[in-house]
Amino acid sequence: MLGLATGSTPLLLYRELIALKLDWRQVTTFNLDEYIGLSPAHPQSYHSFMRENLFSTQHRAQERPYPRRPGERHSEILREI
Repeated sequence: MLGLATGSTPLLLYRELIALKLDWRQVTTFNLDEYIGLSPAHPQSYHSFMRENLFSTQHRAQERPYPRRPGERHSEILREI
């Protein structure tokens, strides 16, 4: 399980992970942030950011969306995993 940040700060790390050619199929990830109400397919979503900057060239991880319901907490998601 891996929580992933977005923005310019982790981009170097993501490039290094891509270079390792890891198999992400057994890894569950979730974005630490997301815009409430923005579709994961929207180009400005963090989901799209991660797809473009990490997962597009890798075996896909099991991505977990950021909680979309008011009051939903990360701990609830972690218990599901």
